[in-house]
Amino acid sequence: MDKVALVTGGSKGIGYACAERLLADGYAVAICARNAEEVEAATDKLGERGKVMGLRADVGSAGDCAGLVPAVTAHFGRISPLRRVGTAAEVAGAVSFLCGPDAGYMTGSTVNVDGGLIAMHPAV
Repeated sequence: MDKVALVTGGSKGIGYACAERLLADGYAVAICARNAEEVEAATDKLGERGKVMGLRADVGSAGDCAGLVPAVTAHFGRISPLRRVGTAAEVAGAVSFLCGPDAGYMTGSTVNVDGGLIAMHPAV
């Protein structure tokens, strides 16, 4: 596969929409989420056999994250889009946004703002 993406929270909502768009743009997609049944349902709904894989993982858990990149690279041979960890300034910008009024619609959500460090660690 030339282009492979790992979408966390990919079983529903924004993550699922991102997975759909990436598939439409020619990516093979691995999705993960905390609920195994939801991951399986989303994987089936996304279809495109051979281009979609689903994994149960909680990205808030370093232990779960440790297995994501190796599983995706074992299945697809690589991960394409995420090749770097966010800079301190980029992470600070995300935190500033999340604390501001423009993020008021994001209630009851956990957002990991680590610049991709936890997910990237196995690949670095």
